[in-house]
Amino acid sequence: MEKNYKILKFKNREEWLLKGRKIGGSSASSIIGLNKWQSAIDTWSNFFNKKITPPNETQEYGNLCEGPIREIARINFLQWGWETIPPNFKHIEMAVKSDKHFISATIDGTIEVKEEGKSPFGYKGRGILEIKTKVIKSQKDLEEWDGQLPQNYLIQVLHYLLVYNDYNFAVLVAKLRFEKEINEKWTFDHEEIRYYYIDRKDFEERIKWLEKKETEFYEKYLKGDEIPAF
Repeated sequence: MEKNYKILKFKNREEWLLKGRKIGGSSASSIIGLNKWQSAIDTWSNFFNKKITPPNETQEYGNLCEGPIREIARINFLQWGWETIPPNFKHIEMAVKSDKHFISATIDGTIEVKEEGKSPFGYKGRGILEIKTKVIKSQKDLEEWDGQLPQNYLIQVLHYLLVYNDYNFAVLVAKLRFEKEINEKWTFDHEEIRYYYIDRKDFEERIKWLEKKETEFYEKYLKGDEIPAF
């Protein structure tokens, strides 16, 4: 498939936040109402708000874990002949759809299948690597991750495949940190690293639908003068 995106480069996070205001992966699920932490009106507000907010404690923890998780995944993928390529740390790279400049993706890494036939999935070419961390404090928390991805993260990955149209699959690697309550305080108990595999061909129609929804949101609220419902 012919590549339909271009790569923009930013010197640092601040420049990326100020100049790279577009519909990204975390915004995609809020636009269609599948994000518990961010609504469509939040996405609309963030698009026009140039204020930079520092990472919170949860985001800082995720940032610290990203490198070690990526390295564990790289080692495990070697047996299948997969090469894991981290982002370019000299700058921040953002992919933007060539025909729709308002849709973008900033990914945690790329996977290249070097030796076909070794993995049980039969993937070829390139894939997206996405890394997540989650604190598990209840059975309800765990159920979101058992045998499936939480819907907001699945939509985020499908958004990335929408932008990276020549990538054939994605792998989300999640570090689940299990905590328990001792003497009225939550403390670390154990952790698990889980792998979730997403094949583009299983989601082609949903990716097209997502692009349609994002385009409608941009035309109506970000380019237009309407405001999403509160």
